Amino acid sequence: MPEPGPTTYPKATQITLGHAPREDRLAMDLTLMSKPLPGETAASTAPMRRAWLTRRVVAATLAKLSEVIGQSHPAAERTPDPDEVLQMEHLAAVASKSPAPQGGEPASARSSASAPTPGPAPNPEGYLITDLQIEAQETHVVMGLWGEPLSAPGQGMPVAALKLSRHHAHQILRLLQSTSAKAQWGLEHPAQWMQPMQVPGQKN
Repeated sequence: MPEPGPTTYPKATQITLGHAPREDRLAMDLTLMSKPLPGETAASTAPMRRAWLTRRVVAATLAKLSEVIGQSHPAAERTPDPDEVLQMEHLAAVASKSPAPQGGEPASARSSASAPTPGPAPNPEGYLITDLQIEAQETHVVMGLWGEPLSAPGQGMPVAALKLSRHHAHQILRLLQSTSAKAQWGLEHPAQWMQPMQVPGQKN
């Protein structure tokens, strides 16, 4: 677990998430921000890390991320039905397809049918995630992943941080939820506004 006080995390600009049936964990491949040399592209030089998430960590992440999104909504305290406002925001975010961010913009994410399989290069270094720090900062949600290198168990360290717009925070939340559902982990919706929208007159 991180020590009290500020912690510096490597910044991730993109993630790919999938389920690894053999390990029964979610595999999150993180593309870290890097500064390419002249003649190189950011994509060709960006370092990669693979974060392994257990069912317990994913459940805690879904609960905390949905809590932070709900509490930080600018209209949450002024509307008589904040769940409806949050649900509309969530549905709009997960229905859209945002372009991958560049430079210092918030991170983006995509899903794969199974765990991402790295090629000969790059080969992401693996980390077992043991804790996540999630908080709202102005108009963004920041998520820091803390874990242990698989090559050095017991040596906790900051793995990566994601700076998310509210739009991308909703997409990450949905991505974690849908991927864990494919894994058949039986995790419940962590917030009322994440429940499927009911159409008037529709029966369950």
